[in-house]
Amino acid sequence: MAVARALARDPDVLLLDEPFSAVDKVTRQRLYVELRELTLSLALPILFVTHDFDEAARVAGRMCLIDQGRVIQTGTPRDVLARPASVRAAALVDLKNVFSACVSCADPSRIWLDWAGRSIEAHAPGGFSGIAPGQAVSWAIPATQVLISRTDMTVADETPNRFAATISDLVHLSESVSVKVRLDGPDRPELSMTLPAHYARRTGLVAGSAVTIALMPDGIHLMMEA
Repeated sequence: MAVARALARDPDVLLLDEPFSAVDKVTRQRLYVELRELTLSLALPILFVTHDFDEAARVAGRMCLIDQGRVIQTGTPRDVLARPASVRAAALVDLKNVFSACVSCADPSRIWLDWAGRSIEAHAPGGFSGIAPGQAVSWAIPATQVLISRTDMTVADETPNRFAATISDLVHLSESVSVKVRLDGPDRPELSMTLPAHYARRTGLVAGSAVTIALMPDGIHLMMEA
């Protein structure tokens, strides 16, 4: 009703300040659809303020990330959430898989990182400008770009960035499973990922399971700060 009253005044811009914060989950899902339809049918800029990044990804065409009153990144929701402009931006969007590494070598479209003795290959169609061997960088990978299997390492395929790991935590959600793994090695870094619930059930994944993870080269994002 509040949106209808605002539109009745024929505004130049529609401002929605956390409009769904007091709405139950089922109703919120329906309102997401209605708001998307509204943005497609109206030639009207809509400014949607939210602290929920999943919500922003559902309704926004472009996202502006603000930290202490300062704009630190703008772009599509996919770019802002999966390819943060800085380590600070990665923290704000709660991108958990952020690590430090050193550049070992590069060619026009690929780069290799030394990650505590592990070789990581990353791909970028546009290249990696301004990055040289020996340079310290930070890198991130979204949870959706971390794959997991119970395949033994000795019969692994040619997918790069495959490592042995152990599941350290596994939480069943409604339709997915939140998983944390610790890689083998003296530093034992932790990675987070999200799996379909049916896959976890079918493969019998539980805390303590020995697994193989693969980091998708196209999903690895470099940030020019250590």
